Amino acid sequence: MHCITVFLRLTALVLLLSVLPAASRAVVFNRLVAVVGNEVITNHDVEQSMAARYGRNAAGMSTQAYDEAWEREAKKLVEDLLLSHRARELEITVDNSELDLTIERVVSQNRMNPEDLERALAAQGMSMTDYRAKLRRDLLRTKVINSEIKPNIIMKDDELMSYARKHA
Repeated sequence: MHCITVFLRLTALVLLLSVLPAASRAVVFNRLVAVVGNEVITNHDVEQSMAARYGRNAAGMSTQAYDEAWEREAKKLVEDLLLSHRARELEITVDNSELDLTIERVVSQNRMNPEDLERALAAQGMSMTDYRAKLRRDLLRTKVINSEIKPNIIMKDDELMSYARKHA
């Protein structure tokens, strides 16, 4: 009886050791792309941004074009986080009424109704929630730039006239 127990234990150990190497192999599902402040950007975040921007067209890109687009998206996500942090420091926000007004303008300028907009977004693989989040980021970016950068751009009249003459 003791021999059978030892045999069963050894057999179980051999089976466990033969399966263990396969089970211990790591599979990477996501990876860290960047850290901005205390926030991270992962490969999944960049892939989601790519899907939102390029939709189904990303599948038809060459490897080089896809890699270049991926890098642009990663940089844009870093810039967005930096701008978001700066907006918080400056207490700049975008409220829902601003988003609603912007969406109303988009609908009006494109001579569509809200349902048409939602259908157009769906055709691009984007929901209204995703669109509102994108608009919020874009409006926040504009507000931070208007607050921080535009006041520091100073061009004298003679510089403007010289530029206009050269490029007319």
